[in-house]
Amino acid sequence: MSCEVAVSDSKNPSLGWIGTGNAGPTGSAGPPNLTSATVTFSPSRFVTGTSKTDPDSIYVPGTATVTPKDLVQKVNIDNFVTLSGGSGSAGVKQNPQVNASTGQITFNLYGKTGTAKSMPNGDVEMEAKDGTTVLGTAMVIIKIPAAIGTPHPTFNGAVAGTNKVLSGTTTPAWWGLGAGQVELVTWAGTIQKIKVIDQFGDTLSSIYNGQEVQENGSGSFLPINQKIENGYYSDPVGLGVKAFSTPQDPNPCLAASQEARNWPNAAPLAIPNSGPNSVDWQVQVAGFTLNPGITNRSVSYNNGTLIITWP
Repeated sequence: MSCEVAVSDSKNPSLGWIGTGNAGPTGSAGPPNLTSATVTFSPSRFVTGTSKTDPDSIYVPGTATVTPKDLVQKVNIDNFVTLSGGSGSAGVKQNPQVNASTGQITFNLYGKTGTAKSMPNGDVEMEAKDGTTVLGTAMVIIKIPAAIGTPHPTFNGAVAGTNKVLSGTTTPAWWGLGAGQVELVTWAGTIQKIKVIDQFGDTLSSIYNGQEVQENGSGSFLPINQKIENGYYSDPVGLGVKAFSTPQDPNPCLAASQEARNWPNAAPLAIPNSGPNSVDWQVQVAGFTLNPGITNRSVSYNNGTLIITWP
């Protein structure tokens, strides 16, 4: 392909000039795949998340519209550039859908690593390309769980003990039992609504809804059988007394045992006055350890009154 451009000066024709240019091998008709297209993304800025425990499980949908539409097959959208000073990275889940009749590519975008705290407007640029030519871009922000938010919930009120059959799958959870075993406990507690914030200090995005919450119990992270919902999770907090174990009424016992079936309707045990006791817990959401987690939360029980203080 060749091109010639002529420029003249209306007042002084002698100052005019002519420029020419060629593309493609000498003597050829030009490059065989020369295209001219634009790509627009919807949304124009993506906000997504990521999971350390289940990669690409957290994602957001997107659409790339190619103009003219007959060039949609030439466009590749799985291209990402991390900006200077950034730490984020992202990807497109397998099998984006190309619609030749509309010129659109629909896809799911997921985060691989979180955006730098210092770059809240995004640190990853998504590029639509034809070969090495960039036809359109969109900014990407990958938000990650970072810390327990404030203000912290507190409690001061009368709470009666109730009998609970606990295991690693209940709320509250009781970890470390053998297969099929349960623990018989009289428990006095309440459910606190705990806020989780991202690296920018904002309430964690609903992108993380349904993600499991784990706490560090006995040296390893284990589920508390609660999930994130709109940036919050429910945390059972209180004090309990284990049922006394005898050869006739063992505790722990099998979940299908008569002892376990009878326990919910048995007379609750007396819960002695206790505390204040301060216990710190490490917390994980989607595999990210929150910093801070649960720190300096104090629990006491005094003559039937449960007191939870948390600066």
